[in-house]
Amino acid sequence: MEPLNLQSWTAARQKWQAARITHYRYTSTLSCFCPLEVVQPITAEYRNGQLVSASYADGRAVPPAFAASRPSIDSLFSEIIANRGEYVDRVEASYDAQYGYPRVIQVITKPIIADGESERRVTAFERLP
Repeated sequence: MEPLNLQSWTAARQKWQAARITHYRYTSTLSCFCPLEVVQPITAEYRNGQLVSASYADGRAVPPAFAASRPSIDSLFSEIIANRGEYVDRVEASYDAQYGYPRVIQVITKPIIADGESERRVTAFERLP
């Protein structure tokens, strides 16, 4: 993983856009000081940029208020750029070699911010028909 590099980000985003994936599913985990409903693995399915479903590993539907914690891949790219700011020390990201989507996003806050770090991991990505 590397600190935010706009060339890497741009290349990954271009790879994602070139793949023209409009229907997909992924599982992700979010490590942060957040409610349990957010940090446990969630599988989200997107079609044409819209959330179709979100479920926990046991099959239960994720309540709408927490489903937003699993944004579309396009939104993840935007999130990487948006996380740069006054209280953020650095953002690190790694991207999928085949499709370019962000696989890991780490936000490291400045030492004056307690418990502000977060890590998002995208796993089990599946392109759907």
